[in-house]
Amino acid sequence: MAYREGDIPVARAYLAGHAGGKAGVVLDLVSVWAAQASEEGPRKEAEAILFGLK
Repeated sequence: MAYREGDIPVARAYLAGHAGGKAGVVLDLVSVWAAQASEEGPRKEAEAILFGLK
């Protein structure tokens, strides 16, 4: 994943370039991922993405 290599600036640029006005939907999906992840690693990654993009 490009996010893992470049952190939040890469995630933000990807979202801006590919979301096509649906960035809110993507953020909602990441929120669900963070809330439903059963393992700590993926949950923390989702939370970090959300924190960095808000």
